[in-house]
This record gives sequence, structure tokens and C-alpha cells, in this order.
Amino acid sequence: MALSAIAALLSLGAIGCQEFERPSFNRREGANDAPLLVVPFREPSRHLWYGESPRGNRLAEHLKRWARENALSPVILEGDDVTVTLERVRDWTQGDLRTEDWKRLTTGLGARFVVEGEIQEPKLRSERVVGLYDAELTAKFRVLDVVNGRVAFESTAQGKYGGGEASLDMITDVPDRRNDAAVEERLLRALAEQIGKELYGSYVD
Repeated sequence: MALSAIAALLSLGAIGCQEFERPSFNRREGANDAPLLVVPFREPSRHLWYGESPRGNRLAEHLKRWARENALSPVILEGDDVTVTLERVRDWTQGDLRTEDWKRLTTGLGARFVVEGEIQEPKLRSERVVGLYDAELTAKFRVLDVVNGRVAFESTAQGKYGGGEASLDMITDVPDRRNDAAVEERLLRALAEQIGKELYGSYVD
């Protein structure tokens, strides 16, 4: 039975009372079990290319972890060949990567889709209230169909935290360097979850 059909059956209540919210990607069919290469995101505002941005690396890891823990049957490519390919991407010196470049770079990996994107400069501190977080982090991403050599999907994910409003799950109301790192990590996890849901869908109560 096709994975999309399985997902449809599950959405009718085969698993408890949860409903399957279909993904945005691939005409709402999602990535399913198509082999997926997740590329560490770049950070143009800091002139950091793919593989050079610590934030971009962590976002990619969070996305892969989310997919493995929440998607129905994800195939996330890993291994020595993937490491070599990502090093070639990191060391690329010929300007922006075109779709045909991605296709050539990933030849031999067995990838169907490549997820790549960029993180915009984060905002952490409130501009209205001194000493409070009003954090926001945005990532733009694309899914490339490297078999057919085309852009298959483009979207934006956004994570927010704080805003000066009381919340039970607030890490802290007082910004400092240590808490900045915790807030930033939360935002990266939120971005990864949003991207994952667009790629694979998710179950909702």
C-alpha cells in the first residue's frame, strides 16, 4: 500500500484520536520515503556559507532528528559519501549553486530531494522593554528535486520567543549570554519542527 494511502488511513483515526495534517510539500503528499539530503543552512548576513554557520549546522541536525522521531518513514541520507558531498558544497568557490550544480554534486548519493536554505539575522532583545526577550528567528528554505533538476518547493519558517508576556515555559525574563544560547536553541528547534511538518506532515489532537 502506498505511504500516502497509509497516512490517509491513519488520519481517519487509526491512531487514537489524532488527525494527520498533510504536508505542504509535493502536492500535499510530502517527502514520504524519498531519500532526502539535508544541507546545513547558510547565514548570508554573517557571510557564512553552507557548513560554515554553527546555527545552520544545528538547524540541520534538529531537522533530521525531528524527521526521524516524528515522520512516518523518513529516509535521511547519512554516511561517508554524504560527508564528502557536504564538504564539496562547503568548499564551493564558483558563486551561487544552481540547480544543475546540486544535481551534479549529489550524483551517486541516491538522493531524490535536497533541503537547503538560509537563516536570517536573529533578533533576541525586546526593542520596547529593556531587559526582556522578544526573540525571533526566520529561515528560508527550498526543496530541490535533484533527479529532475528543478526547485520543487520554497517556504519560510519562523520561530518566536518571549515578547514581554508572562509564560509558564519562559526560560527567563532577563537576557544574558547564557540565556541567549538557550533561547536561540529553542528557536532553532521551532524552525526545524515547522520545516519538518511542511515536508512530512504531522499528527494533531
